Amino acid sequence: PVDVQAVVRNVATMLQDTLNPYVAQITNIKGMCASVYIPGQGIWTGVSGNSHAGQPITSDMRFGIASNSKLFCGVMLLKLAERNIISLEDSLKDWMTISNTNINPNITIRQLLNHTSGLSDPFFGAPWMDTILAHPTRVFTANEVLNWIGAPLFTAGTSYSYSNTNYVLAGM
Repeated sequence: PVDVQAVVRNVATMLQDTLNPYVAQITNIKGMCASVYIPGQGIWTGVSGNSHAGQPITSDMRFGIASNSKLFCGVMLLKLAERNIISLEDSLKDWMTISNTNINPNITIRQLLNHTSGLSDPFFGAPWMDTILAHPTRVFTANEVLNWIGAPLFTAGTSYSYSNTNYVLAGM
């Protein structure tokens, strides 16, 4: 007979042994909590890293879901387009007032979703990261973030460049 509990413990150890070095290799995160559903066995949950000095991450802490939110935003906009509430060809100016001159008001929803807007991404450089690190508990508004957007990388629709800015605007 197979010792199911021993197998489950071995799988849990393998999963945790995978999570720990993965978190250690990513220098711009503090840690991670991950869960895996194993049919017939239940859910394994592992954690790795520290929230801050002396405070290990626990499975009941809240985490920002970062780029995973792009999926939800994209699906929402596609469902709105499916219902003819919006069109993927609508421009930003059709839905919002743009005050940053580095943001072309003619960029379409489609260009936001497929990263062909040409918008720069301020999220991994100064002043964004410096400001975040200096004020780690502060919540920044989308409008504040939009003020940090620099000059476009290219004319909208002519190339591709991943930019978090696209989904800040899509979410708005």
